[in-house]
Amino acid sequence: EDPVEDTSCNDFTNGGCEQLCINHPGTFNCSCREGFQARADDPTKCQRERGSLITTPLHASSVL
Repeated sequence: EDPVEDTSCNDFTNGGCEQLCINHPGTFNCSCREGFQARADDPTKCQRERGSLITTPLHASSVL
């Protein structure tokens, strides 16, 4: 019998993950977005990677 996929990521706590939560059969794991890495002292939390430049997209509009 195949293990049932864990649904920890589907609850309102995001499985306890700060950024990304990924369900797997019988378990789940936390991951970080591009430019971030899991903290060594707490893999559910993410920190900016050294030397990584994170830019915020600029949104603009104009009316003619």
